Amino acid sequence: MSGKSSRGKGQRGEREVCKMLREELGLESLSRNLSQTRNGGCDIAELEGWSIEVKYQETLHIPAWWQQCLDQCENTKPLLIYRKSRQPWKCIMLLSDVTDGNYKGSDTVEMGFLTACTIIREHIAIDIANAHNRIDNILLNK
Repeated sequence: MSGKSSRGKGQRGEREVCKMLREELGLESLSRNLSQTRNGGCDIAELEGWSIEVKYQETLHIPAWWQQCLDQCENTKPLLIYRKSRQPWKCIMLLSDVTDGNYKGSDTVEMGFLTACTIIREHIAIDIANAHNRIDNILLNK
């Protein structure tokens, strides 16, 4: 596949994943990071707390992709979403992002797309609850 058609395939994959994430997570908007080529960064940066790298390629380079994901995830949770043509999307994230937070290692876990969305929803709910607690504490201390 030529460089141009390979980039086009990657962009189609990113758009497909954005659409699927919007639908599964009930988000009104979520789009590709269009400045990633110029400024670097992950493929999808609008999902707060997550750095998402999307790969739609026939030759899998999972260790290199995962390292790229880790390199780009400044203070966010790394998430690699990938697939080959005519295959389902697969996701890799840190085991510590799947467990209750007591595990601090660098092991990863692979899962299907819907399972990853369930975990993301749980993190979003926890983040919202923590924000409400912070607001309550501010209001109580006034």
